[in-house]
Amino acid sequence: MIFNRLGRAAAKSAFVAVLATVAGATGCLAVPVAPGDPDTKANFTATIRQTVVERVDLLFAIDNSASMGDKQQLLSEAIPDLLQRLLVPNCVDPKDENRVVGTSDAGRCPDGSKIEFAPIKDMHVAIVSSSLGTPGSTTCTDAQNDHGHLLNRGGTQGVGPSNFLAWFPASTTTDDSRGDTPANAISNSDTLTSAFQDLVRGVKEQGCGYEAQNEAWYRFLVQPDPYSQVGIVGNRAVYGGVDEQILQQRHDFLRPDSLVAIIQVTDEDESTADPQSLNGTGYKMMDQHFTPPKATASCARTPTDPSCGPSADADTDEPKLHFNVRFHQPKRRFGVDPFFPLARYVNGLGIDASGNPQSAPRVPDREGEHAKGVGAYLGSTTCVNPLFAAELPTSANDELCKLTPGPRDPAMVFFAAITGVPHQLLHFDATSADKSRLTNDDWTKILGRDPLNGDFTGADPHMVPSIEPRSALNGQQVDPINVREWDTQGNDLQYACTFPLKTAKTCAAGDACDCKAGSDAPVCDPQNPTVQTRAKAYPGIRHLALAHALGEQGIVSSICPIDTQDPSPTNAKYGYRPAVKVIIDRLKNALASQCLPRRLVPSLEGKAPCMLLEVLAKPGAQSQCSNADAGFTQPDADVLKRFIADQKELHKGDGFDPSTYPICELTDLSETDKSCVGDSRAGWCYVNGAASREATGDRCSNSILFSENGNPKSGAKVYLQCIEKI
Repeated sequence: MIFNRLGRAAAKSAFVAVLATVAGATGCLAVPVAPGDPDTKANFTATIRQTVVERVDLLFAIDNSASMGDKQQLLSEAIPDLLQRLLVPNCVDPKDENRVVGTSDAGRCPDGSKIEFAPIKDMHVAIVSSSLGTPGSTTCTDAQNDHGHLLNRGGTQGVGPSNFLAWFPASTTTDDSRGDTPANAISNSDTLTSAFQDLVRGVKEQGCGYEAQNEAWYRFLVQPDPYSQVGIVGNRAVYGGVDEQILQQRHDFLRPDSLVAIIQVTDEDESTADPQSLNGTGYKMMDQHFTPPKATASCARTPTDPSCGPSADADTDEPKLHFNVRFHQPKRRFGVDPFFPLARYVNGLGIDASGNPQSAPRVPDREGEHAKGVGAYLGSTTCVNPLFAAELPTSANDELCKLTPGPRDPAMVFFAAITGVPHQLLHFDATSADKSRLTNDDWTKILGRDPLNGDFTGADPHMVPSIEPRSALNGQQVDPINVREWDTQGNDLQYACTFPLKTAKTCAAGDACDCKAGSDAPVCDPQNPTVQTRAKAYPGIRHLALAHALGEQGIVSSICPIDTQDPSPTNAKYGYRPAVKVIIDRLKNALASQCLPRRLVPSLEGKAPCMLLEVLAKPGAQSQCSNADAGFTQPDADVLKRFIADQKELHKGDGFDPSTYPICELTDLSETDKSCVGDSRAGWCYVNGAASREATGDRCSNSILFSENGNPKSGAKVYLQCIEKI
């Protein structure tokens, strides 16, 4: 809660509230500008989103290493469900949003039901792969390096020059304020579905076995200055050039005011290194010819022990480590940790070290990651995060670091991991989003106490990464989750889960297949070891830990389906339908209106004791606020002065100047117990009690609503602060 005082000259009524829709506005009236004895105080501050999200940008980060073909097929089968739910939302019982009563028609539901959120009429969809090669070494070929670029290997249907799909139906009323709607926009949902499925199927499974799942999406969305190559100078990795293809694709794909969802689909944990880690030699961990060091004895007991490190004794007894196990608990086994820290990705999505949204998200450029390219990871927050910028560069000659903050809030960015975790640990309930939510106890069973440091205390044994058979499971001849433990011969990990293939496949030499002659793997037919009957997944520890660290912005589902045999439309547990439902159920909280956490005290006429300011999306003259048709008037001069001062203080040093934007007061249409949603005038209203519950599908007891013509523009960030007279 933020408390402050406001002079009489700035107090327009018993309460003053500010609703701001602004590129980068993240604060509230906190800096007094009017002299005089204070006679009011702030007793309520809340962040209220815009009523409708108009743009959605979906980035799928799909593992394209061997064994992913069967999962990619299941994902392609789930695409119609995903798009149907976004484009044609459900109609739900106003008293029980878990009870679906039908689907909407043209954004409307029959009397007695409520649409769960407005249909999405402006959406970008794209794919990056997990394959970034092995920068600094030649273990993976150039053909196995997708560079974090958007992929299109599945055809040209609806895909523009930047390799993404753009949904923009001809009947849309979306305001394209940037004026850059792609010429290849798709307006037919069947075309969108087919094109999306083609993209997914085109990812294939010939990528590098050192998967860089998180680094791929970070490189595309967040890295201010993505390198174009990694060179070796004096035995140390050195970044060179700027990848302008990423800059151009990022600029074209990512809108500054959209809801962004990263949907990661992978059956393995991360297996890649920060090339400049380990004093600039981290790249060697991705070289198959490199022999990692042997860890000191303390590492096996406690990897976090200060004495844990590489031993001066003889090298490890594992001279050739298969890529499936090279990055398995490296600190415990080798005394070194070559990974990028997980905090890199948490911060990249706008969440700070305490798990809270950042007010002005910033990230390091390459120079800010390591001191002079070597040593420990610093992660200096030197640059405005491109994911939260108003405009994006397209060339290495442009400013890459000092960008203007944009309107996107961290609450509008989601990360979903469809990864290696038994579905039995997730207790998916097709009838209730609340019952499907994970508790703290659930997370302990999934990750243990401190998984990134090798402490799996409390974890389900299926989630403990291990090369050797796990003692807690080894006595089971038939395990319902992963079949059984097996002799990996030191070249593989035990499985987190497996699932039956629809059709068994015979593995030939060179195939992306898990079975071969003499194999003991549980996914192979024991009578015919070259026939694969099941698919598998390893514990996705870092992906799950990232989702957990993100709190409400993190979403988890199992890549091992509950059912792979019955694709009938009524089977909610088939394939990745559970993943789609869990993802959309979480996104819809951002796609729908947000509740006020407490009741305001309206006047006898029903007027809210508040004042709403809307900061227009583009710089311009303050005179734009003299527009009655838009519901705009000029705000009180003292309030305006104070609001600008507050925003300047908040954005000190990040380049945002609120005084260059028109700041308008929006007309109050509040009447006692009456919603203004259907009002033909432009404006807003406060409702509580029965009127609020009716307007929000029984979700909110108190809410701010907008008329159709008064609804803030796409990307609006709204901040409500009430100042009460004392």
